[in-house]
Amino acid sequence: MKSDMEYIISKPVVSKSDGTQVFIICYPIVNDKNEKIGFINGAVNLEKISEIAEGIDVYEGFSWIMNKSLDIYSIDMNSLIEKYISLEELKRVAAISSESSSGTIHLKNNALHDSTLFFSSVPYAEDWILCTLIENRYIHAQTNDLIELVAVIGTVLLGIAVLYAIFVSGTIVKPIYMLKDRMIEVSGGNLNSFYDYEGNDEISVLVKVFNQMLDNIKKLIDQVYQAQSQKRTAELRVLQSQINPHFLYNTLDTIQWKALEHNAYDVADMINSLSVFFRLSLSGGKEFITVADEIEHVKNYLCIQKIRYMDKVNYEINVERAVSQYLVPKMIIQPLVENSIYHGLKQKKNSGIITIKLFSKDEFIIIEVTDDGLGMSDEKLKELVNNLSQSIETEHYGLYNINERLRLTFKDKYCIEITSIFNEGTTVSLKLPKITEDLQCLEQL
Repeated sequence: MKSDMEYIISKPVVSKSDGTQVFIICYPIVNDKNEKIGFINGAVNLEKISEIAEGIDVYEGFSWIMNKSLDIYSIDMNSLIEKYISLEELKRVAAISSESSSGTIHLKNNALHDSTLFFSSVPYAEDWILCTLIENRYIHAQTNDLIELVAVIGTVLLGIAVLYAIFVSGTIVKPIYMLKDRMIEVSGGNLNSFYDYEGNDEISVLVKVFNQMLDNIKKLIDQVYQAQSQKRTAELRVLQSQINPHFLYNTLDTIQWKALEHNAYDVADMINSLSVFFRLSLSGGKEFITVADEIEHVKNYLCIQKIRYMDKVNYEINVERAVSQYLVPKMIIQPLVENSIYHGLKQKKNSGIITIKLFSKDEFIIIEVTDDGLGMSDEKLKELVNNLSQSIETEHYGLYNINERLRLTFKDKYCIEITSIFNEGTTVSLKLPKITEDLQCLEQL
């Protein structure tokens, strides 16, 4: 009467009609004012509870109903203790269920198998507990099946991954082996062993570098061959032009004295300048001479040219005193002056001037030869600079000769700059490292 629940299930009682155990379900009757005006009571045989409990099939487990006072409703107490669970464990279940309406308890059943007991209170029944005891091996059976399935799938995927890795590694290794074979061919002397490979991966980069390397090697071989050919040509020219220096000097002295006997002083001066010019040109076989000797050499050359061209050729020489004792390759300025005369001043109708400047800048000597001659157009200047960078011989043989000598001597530690304006003139600037007499040029630079 006092309960607010929807219905009530009583504790088991003995039926007076047949003496069996039953439980009463009491359902209240209410009016429209929600007042209890009566009850419907139904008696249910306790054996029905046993049928319901036995019908619960969860993972091969066994279920029963009991209360917190260890009264067993769906099975005989002795049978439960004998077949499924010990009395001590039942007491533990009753104690834990008093503190929580539902939960799990890990224990061992009477067969000493690891098991789990799931318990939950029965709604509308006083102290009733529904218990289900399941061995862990049945609980984990599906998990084990799932693990086995995952293991099988994993093994299959691993096999597929291995096959794919073999295939991918084959696609990577094969081009590398092909590239290795090409390299072996190149080491054997075959410089046409290019490798055609299409792709956008790292191997394609290696192949491109390899092919570019072959191109560079072939170009270097061509350059070496060309340099050797030019060297042989230069050596031939030297051999063809070799004469006995003493015979030359004695002959020039004799001609000079003959000229003086006939009062031909201009001829005598030219012969004297020419004699000094040749002596400085030969320089006792030295490859390097002082700046002072190089300027003396240029002055003798200009003296001869000034007599030859009269007043058409004028010159001015400015040498910084500090650079006079440094060494430079011999006959490095005279070809520049010769170019200024033949490609610049000679093309003019009026007289012109050649200005020669030598000065120090940091660790370098700067040599500038400027003329106010015909000059060059932008196209011709660009072509000349390009030919010098590629060692192509042109009509400006003096510049070509100087560039090649400086390249062999100083490698990349020199610089040639050419500026020219058509009908205004040309300036050639050389930038050379400072060399003193105690340095061996070819070994130190």
